[in-house]
Amino acid sequence: MRHPLSDLQNQMVEVRSQNDVVYRGILVEASDSSVMLRAENSWIEIPTEKVVSINKYIPKTFKT
Repeated sequence: MRHPLSDLQNQMVEVRSQNDVVYRGILVEASDSSVMLRAENSWIEIPTEKVVSINKYIPKTFKT
């Protein structure tokens, strides 16, 4: 059985955690213990029990 987040792997995602903290980065791995993102300048590891949602991130573009 495929992992529910396998479709988002290697894509830009937005992770919301408890207390409304938002992380953005490339989803590298999601396991029972943590979610691992590759951000612009670092790696971010978020404990799974603190994750509220994970969604594909689509940057907004502004026209001037």
